[in-house]
Amino acid sequence: MSSSDRFLLPIVPQIHGISCSTFKMPPLGGSLTLPELYEWHVEHCPEHPLFVFAQEDGSIRKLCWPEVLRAVYTGVKIIRDRTHWQAGMTKAPVVAILSSSDSVPYATTTMAIMRANCTAFLISSRNSPAAVAHLLYKTACGWILGVPPPRSPVVVSTPENVLEMAKATSSDLILTVPSMVEAWSRNPDHVKFLAAKEGILFGGSPLNQEIGDYLTAQGITLFSLYGAFPSFLSTESGVMAPLLPGTFTHTVGQCAFRDALPSGS
Repeated sequence: MSSSDRFLLPIVPQIHGISCSTFKMPPLGGSLTLPELYEWHVEHCPEHPLFVFAQEDGSIRKLCWPEVLRAVYTGVKIIRDRTHWQAGMTKAPVVAILSSSDSVPYATTTMAIMRANCTAFLISSRNSPAAVAHLLYKTACGWILGVPPPRSPVVVSTPENVLEMAKATSSDLILTVPSMVEAWSRNPDHVKFLAAKEGILFGGSPLNQEIGDYLTAQGITLFSLYGAFPSFLSTESGVMAPLLPGTFTHTVGQCAFRDALPSGS
């Protein structure tokens, strides 16, 4: 991407990660593309974990930026070989992912597609065959990756195992859907645990107003990620609403760098 193709974003406060010894704030003004930020983190935050998860034996596994980026580079080589990518191509190949894979391989593959200078098209496996065919046709997608999971079957997220994983990994923020939040609200122990966290980020559908009011009254911070679901990585628009905690409301503001909001459902 040339400098003329880049756009500048509003300057954000340099407050994230100030108490973390392994993290440094990257430049967020638009001077680096998203794939370029991967290399930036490897150089400046080599010991900072990108993924943290609990293994079956209860131990915590951390994947730091250098290890993840090595996997990304491997994916870049495979994708460029399969798509016959060449430097200077006038139109980037569109590569779709149709998979129910776990988060780590799914995210790593998506990063590899973007780093290969291809267009990543992430398709929900919940779509019907007719819908998938329509999407592939409309986007002129010539490549589909059916990414196998690291284990089969893929672990299905439930309110209980999501919260247990959050506890095991000492997560500060929890990214989820309203149905999970509403299930947690019915358990006083879960509510107490969530109140000690920095907040819950949710999207994909509205959160029940009464439940939102109750959780806010219990000291839980709720963030509405309008525009970021059903898949946080595959959102068509990016996060449309700024993360402003406070009294729970279904009304959301618009990010300053967004020019338009979608119409219709």
